[in-house]
Amino acid sequence: ETGTELYERICTFQEHLDRVGSSLDTSVKHYNKAVGSFTSRIVPSVRKLEELGVQQTKKSLQETQEIDTNPRELPSE
Repeated sequence: ETGTELYERICTFQEHLDRVGSSLDTSVKHYNKAVGSFTSRIVPSVRKLEELGVQQTKKSLQETQEIDTNPRELPSE
């Protein structure tokens, strides 16, 4: 019975890992969409403001990178 209980716990843990992996994948996709929108919509407007001398701060716009790292996959068996 102890072996069966351990096996069930491992299967449950794998289910949790699968859900976390799926959530990470979704989060990365949403992050990359936000970066794409920022890069294509916001950055050009900020550059125009800088050209017009509107920049009133010591801070400057930094480059934002997409995430292209994939989580390690669990073996199916």
